[in-house]
Amino acid sequence: MSTLNTRALEQMVQDVHDGNENPLKAYGILKGLEEKIKKYLDEVKEPALTEADKHGKNFTEAGFIFERRAGRKIYSFKGIDEHEVAKNHLKSVEDKYKKLLDDGQTIDEDTGEVLVLPTITYGSDMLIVKNK
Repeated sequence: MSTLNTRALEQMVQDVHDGNENPLKAYGILKGLEEKIKKYLDEVKEPALTEADKHGKNFTEAGFIFERRAGRKIYSFKGIDEHEVAKNHLKSVEDKYKKLLDDGQTIDEDTGEVLVLPTITYGSDMLIVKNK
């Protein structure tokens, strides 16, 4: 199987838009497929990377264009006291300003200073789906 036939999925989405399919049912089906696809991708990732190593950084194979990129560098600061102190101080400052904002305060009661408060943005709503 070189490509996945997506015609049934496309039709289901169209049926939702046309009002002919229950959007909750369609969402549940698609979320279930998403979980399976992620699992399957995880299963073939390492063999695919091994195969990609046989080619150059950029190559074409089976009608797909691939680009091999190295993983990013990740630092762990666990166990570094200076970092923990700074991180804890930052958390206390953030908590202070969150409380001030939640309480509707814009002036520091101790100094009378007008505070620059954090802005709030909201992520999109989510719908969690679990199989019975």
